[in-house]
Amino acid sequence: MAYNNLSGTVIQPNALIPRTGPDGNIIVPIISGSLSTSDGADVINVPRVSNATNNAILTNVGGDANTLTCESNLTFDGTTLNVAGELTTLGATFMSGAVVHKRKHVNSNYSVATTDYYVGVDTTNNTVKLTLPVATQLSDGQTIIIKDEGGSADSNHITVSGSASDTIDGKNTILLESPFASIQLYCNGENKFFIC
Repeated sequence: MAYNNLSGTVIQPNALIPRTGPDGNIIVPIISGSLSTSDGADVINVPRVSNATNNAILTNVGGDANTLTCESNLTFDGTTLNVAGELTTLGATFMSGAVVHKRKHVNSNYSVATTDYYVGVDTTNNTVKLTLPVATQLSDGQTIIIKDEGGSADSNHITVSGSASDTIDGKNTILLESPFASIQLYCNGENKFFIC
């Protein structure tokens, strides 16, 4: 089999036209050989990713079809789609299945994390004080639900406190003192929590 060695710069022609054989049939062009000495990094108009991240989803950058980036905050391992950061939807959102929110179970004083959604409090043995995150660390509209799971808040109260000067319906602290009491709060992302 005959072949040509190429080295240096190869300039792309304006058109790649298949040739015809003596019988008038088109000869299918075949490119063969080894490209193992190159990763093709210098081939133009072939999108490449310079920031490859395991399981990251590729997205287009700036509307340029030849520029791709790995979104390390958006990954898919074949089973689970992980989104780190905010998820914004335009219009109605429909989910055909259960939505699972993070639940934190506590039985002693606890500083609520910005990633907590449900805070289940075991009041069986003692009172519990919960300190909310600083409001500026939360998103506008972010919700936290607190529940007396021990059923003894009548004797072992749950105190919920804002951080620094943050308020909860105008007060710095509120008290849950009924068995199995619960409270749902949302934040303005600035300095206030509201009971809903």
